[in-house]
Amino acid sequence: MKYATQYYIKFFILTAVSYFIISWLFDIVLANEINFLVLMISSIVFGILLSLILGFVYQSDIKSLSMKDPVAAELSANQGLRISSHYNLMTLKEKLQSNPLTQSMKIIDNENEIQLKVKSTWKSWGEKIKIDLLTQSDEGYLYRLTNNSKWYSMVNFNKNYKNFLLLKDILSA
Repeated sequence: MKYATQYYIKFFILTAVSYFIISWLFDIVLANEINFLVLMISSIVFGILLSLILGFVYQSDIKSLSMKDPVAAELSANQGLRISSHYNLMTLKEKLQSNPLTQSMKIIDNENEIQLKVKSTWKSWGEKIKIDLLTQSDEGYLYRLTNNSKWYSMVNFNKNYKNFLLLKDILSA
């Protein structure tokens, strides 16, 4: 199954079930008559419509990344990669501080790692990004780049992946 199809199904389940539960709770609180057939049909229609709208936004976002047929691992909220670079940790930190796209991230410098914390937005719950120095030699430095969502994230509109690609580009420049 293509990742886009999985995404549409996730959107549908998330929106339809949420709509069903919220509507059902409102009916209970307001002491309205509960008609489960109407509630189920309206939840399904709402889920389909919203999943199509959000799915379209998501698909256009994938096209902006120039991805033909992405797999789930590429667009997961959690990413990991080993990458070699010619930057030491101090130079890398300076590059991150001077880059306009990473300036809004909170940068924490530890002995053999740099942590970046990304604030929550409407597209993502936020991220914890770590750049760990694994080895250093005359030829360069080997880093492990990991990107994890702060909370469980079923839908993040590829924001986490874009940040991951940005840091990958900075490290490999």
